[in-house]
Amino acid sequence: MSKLNYLLATALLFIIASCSSDDESPRTDFDYFPSSLNSSWNYDVTTDGVVSQDVLTISNETGSSFTLQSNPDPANGLMSTILTSGTLTKESGRLLGSGNLNLSFQGLNDFDISINNAPLYDQNAGANQELFSTTGMTTQPVQGYDLNIVYTARTVQQSDVTSLQVNGSNYSDVLYSQLIVNATITSDVQVAGFTTTVPVMNAQDVIVIDNYWVENVGLIKSDVVFTYQLEDFSSLGVNLPIPSTDRIESNQELTAYTIN
Repeated sequence: MSKLNYLLATALLFIIASCSSDDESPRTDFDYFPSSLNSSWNYDVTTDGVVSQDVLTISNETGSSFTLQSNPDPANGLMSTILTSGTLTKESGRLLGSGNLNLSFQGLNDFDISINNAPLYDQNAGANQELFSTTGMTTQPVQGYDLNIVYTARTVQQSDVTSLQVNGSNYSDVLYSQLIVNATITSDVQVAGFTTTVPVMNAQDVIVIDNYWVENVGLIKSDVVFTYQLEDFSSLGVNLPIPSTDRIESNQELTAYTIN
């Protein structure tokens, strides 16, 4: 074998070995949500300037799965409600959630979006990487009109935050993930004797939840924005008991915690 061929073969073997080593490298699996029984987290929840409190406590732990209970029940914070609505499981650097996300528009009945094994964060995902997505539809009758609501709920991992201050405490190496609900509303309306599909609300992100997690602590902060803008369909003579626009902001911040 010539010296050149020998060098090329050696380099090729080195590259193959390096790739094999990378493929088999273990996934990061630090504990960003301690789940020992009776561990608890206290939060201040501020919604449009009104402050309330939530206390979340580990009520059951079986292997890598656990459940949380809230005081008060139901919880004030939207993320508290999601975390306490079903079973949570830690698996390969991810926190998987199974439960319900409640969606509410003024003038409509509340409805739940069911999620099953949805990653709420993934330590090994890249920035802006979608972790989970589910789509569904519900129809609600309102003053003689059937409103067809099509929604998509998804979770997204974002870039880690180097440091974050919450209630006077400084946290570093913060995981940042999002839960986003996009929705569209249409209705079939009689116009001049013909049935036409009217866009009541074009596709838009109606709920965006920014969640921040810290190793050996858990959820330290959750910012929620609920907003929508309806289309102008007054020319059709359609009047619905729903405000044409709305925006609600809610912030959930950790004030104290106990890890057993």
